[in-house]
Amino acid sequence: MTDNLNQLKIDFIEYLLFQYEFKSRISVWTLNYLKRSLQQAERIHFVDSIVNNHVTLTLATIQSNSNAITLQTNTQLYKNSNEIFNFIANSSFAIDIKIDFGTQLRRERRLDELLVAQLLQSPYYITYFNDI
Repeated sequence: MTDNLNQLKIDFIEYLLFQYEFKSRISVWTLNYLKRSLQQAERIHFVDSIVNNHVTLTLATIQSNSNAITLQTNTQLYKNSNEIFNFIANSSFAIDIKIDFGTQLRRERRLDELLVAQLLQSPYYITYFNDI
């Protein structure tokens, strides 16, 4: 992936942090951790729908009825925020990120723009085709 796409991801994370309130402080810490460098941004992929067999981090805003933070791997579902942060910080796995915005009247336009950019620039676009 290009540095341009990774910078778009970092910019989107910064937008999320300023525009939304998350249920968990660990969600904010995790997003800050992932935006710290282009290399970290390269390992993440934002999604609109979860892809089976992918490591998926789900973060909920306060408008959501979902758990504050979860991490699904092929073998385990993590709900403990400290375990989730340690898993992300100590692994090099690619991670899909799904933001649960709750009941919004409209879709998040910046997420849609990022999803399209990821599809156009990712060699694995077919995997994420459901996001269209």
